[in-house]
Amino acid sequence: MSGYEALAAKVRAMYGKRLKMEDFEHISTLHSEREVLEYLRNHPGWKRALGRVPDMEIHRAQLETLLQNEVRQEYVALNHYVPRKDKFALSFPVMLCELDQILAVFRRLVAKGRVKPKVRFEVELPPDFLLHSKLDYSALRKCTDYAGLTAAAKGTIYGAPLSLFQPTEQTPLPDYTATEVLLRSTYYSTLYRRAARNYAGETRRVLLRSLGQQVDLLNITHILRLKKYFPGDTRYLSSLFPINDRLKPDLIRALLEAPDVEGVFELLAPSPYASVFAERDVPSLEAYSVRTFARFNHRQLTSGVPSVYTAIAYLNLKDLAMKALVNDIECVKYGVPFDPFLARLATGEP
Repeated sequence: MSGYEALAAKVRAMYGKRLKMEDFEHISTLHSEREVLEYLRNHPGWKRALGRVPDMEIHRAQLETLLQNEVRQEYVALNHYVPRKDKFALSFPVMLCELDQILAVFRRLVAKGRVKPKVRFEVELPPDFLLHSKLDYSALRKCTDYAGLTAAAKGTIYGAPLSLFQPTEQTPLPDYTATEVLLRSTYYSTLYRRAARNYAGETRRVLLRSLGQQVDLLNITHILRLKKYFPGDTRYLSSLFPINDRLKPDLIRALLEAPDVEGVFELLAPSPYASVFAERDVPSLEAYSVRTFARFNHRQLTSGVPSVYTAIAYLNLKDLAMKALVNDIECVKYGVPFDPFLARLATGEP
C-alpha cells in the first residue's frame, strides 16, 4: 500500500467514527452543556479533547473551545502520516488558530484593555498542537500594545503584514477591518502560492480548486451583501481577497459595477457558480457557500485520488461537524429549534 493510500485508509477509518444524524438530533434534546460534554466524551470521534475536563459547571464558550481542540488534535494525529513535503499544506488549522488568536488580542487592544468576566477554568490549546505553531503565545497573552502584538507574531506568516503598520501617538492601531482582511488574504495567498509552486497534476488542481473556490464564494458573498445592505457604498469593495479560481478578474469588475443585487445574479447566471446562487436569496448566501464547499470535500474524501488533500478534506468536514455541534449547544442553551443543515453536510447524509 502506497503512502497516500495508507493515509486515505487512516482518514476514512477516522471519518467512520463521525457523529451520525441521530447523534446530532439526540444532543439537541439534552438539558445542559454538561450533558452535551458527557455524551461527547463517550463518543470515539470526540472523546480525546474532552476527557480531562474538571467536574464543575461548564459554559458554552468553554465547551466550544474544547470542541475546536478536538479538531486540532485530529490535525496532530494526521500530521504523523503525511510526507514532509506535505506538512505545510496540512498545517492550515495551525495558521487559522494563529490568526484567531492574533485577532482576539487585536480586539482587546482596540477595546483598550477591557476584559471579560473571569470563568471557572481556562481551556488551553493542546500542547502537542502548539509545537507546530510559530506564534509566541506567551508573549501574545502579555502584550499591551501593537508593537507587542507584532513581535509575538514575528515568526508566523502574519508577522510581515502586521509590521507594515507603524504606530504613532495619534494612530496607535490600524483599522481593524482592514487589518483582518489583510491577514486573511495573507492566509489564503500563502497557501495558494505554496500549492501552485510545490505540486503538480491532480493534487495541484484539487488544492488550488479548494482554496480558489473558498475565496471566490467569499468574494461573491461580500459583493452581494454590499449591494443589498449598503447600496452605493463603495468603502468596503477593497476588502475583496486578491486571489481567484473560476471568478476571473473581468467578471469581478463587472460584479462590482453591477447596479444592484439582481444585476449581480444576472452576471452570475452564465458563470460556474450559477447553481450555487440559483435561489437568489442573499440572507442564505453563507449556507450556499458552506454546502458547496462541504460537498467538494466529501467527494474528495470518499472518491478522490488519495493525496494530502484526503486529510485536508477530512479536517474541513470535522470542522464543519464542530460547527454543527455549536448549533446543537445553542439548542440546549437557548431552546432554539434544531437545524439539521450543517449536520447533514458534516455526515454526508442526504
